[in-house]
Amino acid sequence: MKKKISCALTLAAFLIGGAIIYYSISISLYTATEDLNEFPVPKNAELAVLYMKGNNKIDLITTTKQLEILRVK
Repeated sequence: MKKKISCALTLAAFLIGGAIIYYSISISLYTATEDLNEFPVPKNAELAVLYMKGNNKIDLITTTKQLEILRVK
């Protein structure tokens, strides 16, 4: 009887620990944005803006706080 209870408690501890780890990992993949009223946005989301002036095109792409500028012909 004692063996069954300890096995059940061990299993419950592993399940609760796994749920906590899963929840913390899934929360860490998102960031809240002030512009969208704290709506969660994936951290690996890509924002692309295309600016055109005459025949020149500039594509602004960002996946983080760093901005990469690509020239499109």
